[in-house]
Amino acid sequence: AMNIIEHDELLSDDAESEHLLIEAWKWSFGDRLALGDPEATKVEEIVTTMTSKDHAADIRKLIVPGKTFPASYYSDLVNITGSTKQIEDHG
Repeated sequence: AMNIIEHDELLSDDAESEHLLIEAWKWSFGDRLALGDPEATKVEEIVTTMTSKDHAADIRKLIVPGKTFPASYYSDLVNITGSTKQIEDHG
């Protein structure tokens, strides 16, 4: 989450700063959905993507001041970038 907001000046007791921090956390928790069984996912590649400055910059572009979104908006950007494969659920 810190890479996402590294270029922003956060102020204490400031609604915009709090919103930005919360949105960064939402994206960080959403990214965690890409992690899973090391036998089925490329964990090292996923973590490298999740912690990269480029990935953080992509996420920062998706944060809209004063606006929140449904939970699905924040989920699994790592998968969208093609860093992992989806495993078909068989029950």
